[in-house]
Amino acid sequence: MRWHVAIFLYWATRILAERFDEHLELTALPDGKVLGHWTFTTTLEDAEPGLSHAQHYTLFPLGLGQILNAHGASELHLALNAGQWNYKLWGSPPEPSVASGAEIWTWMRARNSTEADARWVGLRNALAGVFCASLGSLDDQRTTTPALSFRPSVPLPIGKHELRHATLPAEHVCTENLTPFVKLLPCKASAGLATLLNPHALFSAPFHGLSVHYTAGALKLAVQAVFTPPRQDWSLHTLLDRSVPAACTVASSSTLSIVAAGAQLDPEPLTDLNGVMQYDLASASYPVEVTIRHPVDTVFSHRRLTPAVSLRRTMTGSAQYAGGLLVQLENARNETVRVSYLETLPWFVTLYLHTLDIRVDEDPRQRLDLLERLSYVPPRAPAPTTLEPILRLPPMSRVTMRFQLERAFLLYTQHPPDAQRGWDLPPAAVTILPPSSPPITAGPGGQVVFAFHGPPERVYAKTLLADLATPDFSMPYNVIIMSSTLVALLFGNVFNLMTRAFVIVNAQ
Repeated sequence: MRWHVAIFLYWATRILAERFDEHLELTALPDGKVLGHWTFTTTLEDAEPGLSHAQHYTLFPLGLGQILNAHGASELHLALNAGQWNYKLWGSPPEPSVASGAEIWTWMRARNSTEADARWVGLRNALAGVFCASLGSLDDQRTTTPALSFRPSVPLPIGKHELRHATLPAEHVCTENLTPFVKLLPCKASAGLATLLNPHALFSAPFHGLSVHYTAGALKLAVQAVFTPPRQDWSLHTLLDRSVPAACTVASSSTLSIVAAGAQLDPEPLTDLNGVMQYDLASASYPVEVTIRHPVDTVFSHRRLTPAVSLRRTMTGSAQYAGGLLVQLENARNETVRVSYLETLPWFVTLYLHTLDIRVDEDPRQRLDLLERLSYVPPRAPAPTTLEPILRLPPMSRVTMRFQLERAFLLYTQHPPDAQRGWDLPPAAVTILPPSSPPITAGPGGQVVFAFHGPPERVYAKTLLADLATPDFSMPYNVIIMSSTLVALLFGNVFNLMTRAFVIVNAQ
C-alpha cells in the first residue's frame, strides 16, 4: 500500500510543477487601429519534454511534447502570419516574427548534420499535421542554416545542437490553423481569454498571426492581430464580437491589459500605471465586458516605439535574366548600431558577391569598412543561397547595399503553379546585435555557447516577387492538337483509299 501512496505523491508533485498563465493586451495605435496580443504560457518548472518521466502532464499539450521529444528540439519557433506589419505606424511588434507566410526555426540535438537533417524532416512533417499547414513542403530548397542570425534565446542543454531555418512566403493562415492551435490550450476555447479568438474578427484584421515558442520547458502560444474598430469608442464586443463568459479554472493567472492613455474604462480597472490599465480576471465577475471611451478633450499619447533600424529592399532591373538587389538600412539612433542582415535566395538566383557596393547617405565613396564580418553560402541546387553580413551602421544614417544577380532558366517541370506570377522570395531579416559580441564557442560535450543579452530585436522586410523567364506551357497542348489533326487527316485518307471499292461505271 505504501508504494501506491508513493506513486500518488510523485505524480502529485509533477502536476503541481506545471503552471499555465494567460494574458491579453489591447493597445491603441496611432492610426486608430487596436493591437491585440494574446499570450498563453505553459511552464514545466522542473522537467522538460526530453525527459522520459515528463511525458505525463496535465497542462502541457501531450501531442506537442511528444513531437519535441521524438525529434530532439531543444528550442522551437513557429510563426504563421498574413498581411504586412507596418513598423512606421505600429512600432515594434510584441512577437518579432512578423514575416508574411510561415517561418520556422529550431535548435535540435544531433550528433552530425545527417542526423539533424533527418530530425528536421520529421519535425516539420509532424508540425504540419498538428497545425494543418504546408510545413512539409519546407524541403532542401527552402531550408538554411544561418551562421550568425537566430541564436538560441536561452542556454541550450548539454550536447551538440544544430540550427535549421525555413520560410514559406506563400503560406496563408486561416481557420484550419486556428482550430488545432486553440486545442493545445488547457481550456480550449470554452473559457478564459481564448474565447475572444473569434475567427471572423481575427482573420478580417489587416494583419494577424499565430506563433508557437518553446524554450527550456516553457511553451508560449501567442496570437497578435491589428483590428479596425468600428468607431473611436469601442468595447470587447464591438471589437471582437465576443466577451469572456467564464474563467479558465486551471490558469494560475489571467489578466487583461488595455493601453490607451487618456481613455475612460468601464468598469474601472484594478490598476492604472502610466496608461496601462489592468484587470485581474480571476477576481472579476462574469461575463467580462470592458468598454473604452475617449472624452472629447482627450490628448492621445501612444507608447509604441519604432525599431532602431528600418529595412527596405527592392529588385532592380527590367530584364528577366539579369538584375540587381537594393537594400537600405536606416539607423534612427544617435549611436552606432551593429546589425546582422540575413538574405536567403533560391538556388536559381545567383548573387555575385564581388559586385557588393556599400555607401552611406549621399556619399559616393565605397564604405566596405562598415562590413565587420561576412558569411556566404553559395547556391548548390537545390540548396538556397545564404548571405549574412554584420554591419556597423553610423549614427542617424542610411546605409545602402547593392548587388548584381542573375536568374537561371528553369525546366518547365521546375516551375511552381501559376508560373507567370513569379517566384516568392523569402523576406530578409535584420537582427540588432549588442555593441560587442564575443565569438561563438563550443563548450563541453560539443554544445554551442553564446553570450545572451535577452530576446533580440528583429526587423523583417517585405517579400519580393522574382519574375522568371517562363516557357510557353501551352506548347505541348498545341503540339498534341496539331499532331492529332495531321494523324487523323492522314489516317482518314489512307483508310478511305484502302477500303473503297473502285467500280467502272458505264457512261451510258
